[in-house]
Amino acid sequence: MNKRIPLIFLFFISFFPTHLWAQREVISNEQIYRELKIFETKTEERFKTIDERFKSIDERFKSIDEKFVFINQRFSDMFTFLWIITGIFTAIMLSTISLLFWDRKTIVETSVKKSIEKIESEGLPKKLLDAFRELAKEDQKVATVLKNFNLL
Repeated sequence: MNKRIPLIFLFFISFFPTHLWAQREVISNEQIYRELKIFETKTEERFKTIDERFKSIDERFKSIDEKFVFINQRFSDMFTFLWIITGIFTAIMLSTISLLFWDRKTIVETSVKKSIEKIESEGLPKKLLDAFRELAKEDQKVATVLKNFNLL
C-alpha cells in the first residue's frame, strides 16, 4: 500500500488544475479597450462580408428576374406569332373554299347553258320546232301560235 500512495499523489497532482494556484493577472482598461477594438473591427469585417454576400445574392435575384421577364416576353411573342399564323391559315382556307364554291357555280351554269344549246341545236325539240315550222307554212293557226311564242 505504501507504493500506491505516491502514485495516487502523482496522479492527483497531474490532473489538478494548477493554474488556479497561480497568481491572477490584473487586466487594465487599456487592454480591455484594445481587445474591444479588435473585436469590433473583426465583427465589422464580418458584417461587411455578409453585406457583400447579400448584395451578390440580390444581383443574382435581379438577373433571374430579368431572365423571367425575357422568357415571358418570348412566350408573348410566340403566342402573337401563333395568332398571326392562325389568321393567315384561316384567310387562306376561306379564300380557297369561296373560290371552290364560285368555280363550282360557274361551271354548273356554263354546263347547263351548253347542254341546253346542244339539246336545242341537235335534239328532239329542234326537230319538233322544225316540224311545226313546216306545218305553219300550210296551216295559219299553227303559224299564229308560233308567232305568239316567238318561235317563228
